[in-house]
Amino acid sequence: MMAFVIFFLWCMTFVSHDCLQTHSLKLMPLSKAQTCLAHCIRALAPLLALAWCLYSDPAMGILLWLGLGSVAGVTVALALAYYKNKRSAPAQRALRQKS
Repeated sequence: MMAFVIFFLWCMTFVSHDCLQTHSLKLMPLSKAQTCLAHCIRALAPLLALAWCLYSDPAMGILLWLGLGSVAGVTVALALAYYKNKRSAPAQRALRQKS
């Protein structure tokens, strides 16, 4: 259960980080409140996960925190690549039909 929550916190961090990037703002525009929330999530979620890992077992907690962060990063990168590709597919088809 702990590993799943840590993984989820890392996923929230990476999605928030991607939402704040300028190239992603075209696909998913954010309001001022959403931007502030994304900044808070990006800063606090990994710290909360690290605190929980260190509280349970300091030596194993660091490895768990780093390992789940890596797995979550790859998972979110693949999911966002699929989502963005799927979302831009109609525009790409329209460009091919015009050519």
